[in-house]
Amino acid sequence: MADHFNDGFITEDVLPGIMLLEVRNANQTICHGTGFVISKDGHMLTCAHVVRGADQIRARMYWPGMPGGSVRWFECKILRPVREDLDMAVIQIQDGGDFVPLNLRAADQTVSDTEDVTVIGYPFGTKPNPDLSKLVHNHFEGRVSSVQNRGEDSERCFIDCSGVVGFSGSPVISVKDGRVVGIFTGSLIEGWNPAEELHYFTPIRLFWKHFDVNGGAEHG
Repeated sequence: MADHFNDGFITEDVLPGIMLLEVRNANQTICHGTGFVISKDGHMLTCAHVVRGADQIRARMYWPGMPGGSVRWFECKILRPVREDLDMAVIQIQDGGDFVPLNLRAADQTVSDTEDVTVIGYPFGTKPNPDLSKLVHNHFEGRVSSVQNRGEDSERCFIDCSGVVGFSGSPVISVKDGRVVGIFTGSLIEGWNPAEELHYFTPIRLFWKHFDVNGGAEHG
């Protein structure tokens, strides 16, 4: 597996493994989200709420300099079961192969308070650039502000960076070792004031615990 980390910076070869998801129902786009590749044969991790209600999902890969063009679209299917309680879902690309998976932090390595992270994804979906041949990822830098263990399978890691619609399913990558430490899940909002937000991710250890990384199926 490639090392996506070099002298404290996440390298560019991680970017083709982070894809824009187009979620459709009844031939209409109902939302956009982000997903990231976790196996060479095209398994991807995203949020359960991103794929909710979908009857079709397409993943857009952006890879500058790729033969045939920098953009490629792939049809995907949702693998069951979807874990609504963890807000995690595994989808699989239906054509193509030999994808570049992101490096995941080991299950026994915890997320630490004040750990510096980068979140990479597609906030607001296609709105930043309707020209989908040129739409690129967004990067947000931040720091883990706390790790809140709310029960055995209800751990949330709060971060002090931005997070908006479309960022759901984005990988949260440690600046320390370049590995995915979690999946961006959502925000807590005080009242209806968007300025009063606290963003969080689900630690990747819960993925290791409940999913088969080779086949995408749930353990147990």
